[in-house]
Amino acid sequence: MDEPTAGLDPTQRGVFRDLVAELSQSVNVVVSTHQTEDLADLYQEVVILSGGQLRFQGSTGEFHALAGHVGSPRESAEAAYSTLVGREV
Repeated sequence: MDEPTAGLDPTQRGVFRDLVAELSQSVNVVVSTHQTEDLADLYQEVVILSGGQLRFQGSTGEFHALAGHVGSPRESAEAAYSTLVGREV
């Protein structure tokens, strides 16, 4: 799924989270997203591709650990991403 939660209100996002949690018990779900706040709660693995290169593949915990101890899950994910690919403009 590509950016499945873009444009969803909080209630719809909750329904989506429940659906993915249920589906992931029987199938693999691949999601492309920039919604970093979803990582810690919803996904088990993170893969970062940048410029056609694999920059990271591992658990969400390993991904967040790249940021050190940075605030909220969203801030942690953003810091970890910046550590891997730098600041893009």
